[in-house]
Amino acid sequence: MREIIAGPTDVSRERGARNPASQAALRPFVRPLQSRLEPPGRTAVQPLVPPDLPTVEHAWDRIVGACAPLGAERLPIERCAGRFLAEPVMAAEDSPAFDLSQMDGYALRFANARAARSDAPVRLAVRGRVAAGDPPPPPLAPGEAVRIFTGAPLPVGADVVVPQEWTRPVDDDGGCVWIERVPAAPGGFVRRRASDLRAGETVLVAGERLRPGRLALAAACGRAALQVGRRPRVALIATGSELLPPGAPGRAGAVRESNRLLLRPSLEAAGARIIDFGIVGDAPEALAQRIAAARACADLVVTTGGVSVGEADHVKAVAERLGFERVLWRLRLRPGKPLYAARCERRGGPPVWLLGLPGNPGSVLTTLWLFVLPVVRALQGARDPAPCRIAARLAAPVEIPAGRRTYLRATREVDAAGCVRVRPCERQVSGSVRAVAAAQVLIELPESGGRFAPDASVTAIELREP
Repeated sequence: MREIIAGPTDVSRERGARNPASQAALRPFVRPLQSRLEPPGRTAVQPLVPPDLPTVEHAWDRIVGACAPLGAERLPIERCAGRFLAEPVMAAEDSPAFDLSQMDGYALRFANARAARSDAPVRLAVRGRVAAGDPPPPPLAPGEAVRIFTGAPLPVGADVVVPQEWTRPVDDDGGCVWIERVPAAPGGFVRRRASDLRAGETVLVAGERLRPGRLALAAACGRAALQVGRRPRVALIATGSELLPPGAPGRAGAVRESNRLLLRPSLEAAGARIIDFGIVGDAPEALAQRIAAARACADLVVTTGGVSVGEADHVKAVAERLGFERVLWRLRLRPGKPLYAARCERRGGPPVWLLGLPGNPGSVLTTLWLFVLPVVRALQGARDPAPCRIAARLAAPVEIPAGRRTYLRATREVDAAGCVRVRPCERQVSGSVRAVAAAQVLIELPESGGRFAPDASVTAIELREP
């Protein structure tokens, strides 16, 4: 059975398919969407979804909002790239630690040369030179200047640096210098002490991801090691007797398994350590053995397929027989409605989570970015585990039925005015690997459904690590 969506946005309703921040983080994007529908008169397809199914926000709260950080480890700062900080970082000292020069030139008192101009230069005696790394020179007397280089400390008494291009020597020995121009006011070309960092100031907070700039900032604060969130161990299991591993000879009725390769690179980019349990058929005992083995060594188990209502969909029953407690099954989401979430307590440690994703690639992509990757970030203590949302405009018309939050795979481009425009991929059926490969963003559309004209404002999720 299919729900038809107009134009290029033909979305298949999953049925029997084998096919994963907080409420407040999503609400700002949802409410505006509900006001972007065209005026009454459209014909909306009636929803084929029970009204008691949870919303995406509710599911987020039950899953991502319930994930506690796994703990922290201390690592040398060189090994912390991409990790989530588990402690605040404070500046150990002022930076710069002294007033320093921003230019090669001469340090002097502004009052001694304020009248200088090219046709009436001011002559000053040069008393030594100072370069970056040198100790501060002796205090400056009135009528004196010091030859100075970028990064060098200013002598006491100097309050301005005159670039060497604004000067000329009086004689060959450099004992005096003509000042032909000075900055407009004292402080010109001087970096003041503590103008960047002040000792004791908190510059990074727990939960921030350590991008290169933040690592550099931590190093500038005097840190050689940092407390970072522990990386979660994520077990991957693809379920389905019809699945073939990459490169295997084809056979009648078989489907080539590709979901683990869709999941793994994104999970690793989010910080996960992957344990690949491969493909398991539909026999419940074999599936139970695989899930039990994954539970024993992982913090998060991610399965694909086997979570819908078919007779061979055993993930839910097997997981609960093994002691997992159901958190959620099915939600108002298109594609990805059959998402299953459960958790299993373990003695002396945090619970093991299991996220059962529908098996169609389009559903895997959507639930990966909405739930699986945010869980991985939350387990590492991310301050904001939500995906990266951007404002965009539609490049083509879209019409969707009501009843479920819809995510359309789409490409993006930036027009001449700097506006991001998103265009739904031609194939929106959940089983299309081609649309998954083409997708750069997911267009987020409200449960109320309706028709969206070209140039309509929408929200999109960028398929990249925030």
